[in-house]
Amino acid sequence: MPEHLADALKSWLLNGLSSRFGGRLIYDEDAGRVICLRLRITPEASYSVNNKYIAPLVNSVGDALLDVIDQFLALRRQTGKTDEYEVAELETLLGQGGSAYRVADDFDGLEERAISAVRDAARQSIADAAAEPSAGSAADHLASAWQAAYGRAPDRPPDSSTRFGAGDTLVNGTPPSPKSQKTGPGYSAGGVETWPIQQLLPCRNTALPPSPDQSRSRTI
Repeated sequence: MPEHLADALKSWLLNGLSSRFGGRLIYDEDAGRVICLRLRITPEASYSVNNKYIAPLVNSVGDALLDVIDQFLALRRQTGKTDEYEVAELETLLGQGGSAYRVADDFDGLEERAISAVRDAARQSIADAAAEPSAGSAADHLASAWQAAYGRAPDRPPDSSTRFGAGDTLVNGTPPSPKSQKTGPGYSAGGVETWPIQQLLPCRNTALPPSPDQSRSRTI
């Protein structure tokens, strides 16, 4: 990770995990504890009880820092504490720093930047599926497939060639309509032909997060 972007992201994260009260810096240890638990990060015993969870998060490097920010955004969303100004500042930093990542549209994490036409088509398909009274969980399947391919969830599969399930397939390179009712070999339970996820999403190589004893850097 280039230092110019790493320092800016760490400063942004520290601001999000702390606040000033009466001239003192107060750390959000509750949020820090949750993020550490989710990412299996060990608290820094050498730090005081006030920031033993915050320190290892802010000191994360490379892909680990991206995972921390991703979980921070998810926690903010889940607890109803999303700050649009805070999110806008992060998006500006990522854009100006030339990052390969952006803030997801619903502000619940980071995702890889996709071709705008692909992103718009997927977004419209999710909206259309949600509007269909008979769609069932098609919209959820589409949203999950998108997140699995572009999101930074630490446990997402590294192989993006996973096929869609019902409601997640493609017809002629575009997301499906829940109205299709075809059945038989080669068709999903939703009645549309099953295509690999690459048909919707640009091909890319996905690497597992580095182990703590590996030293490597990557432009993000």
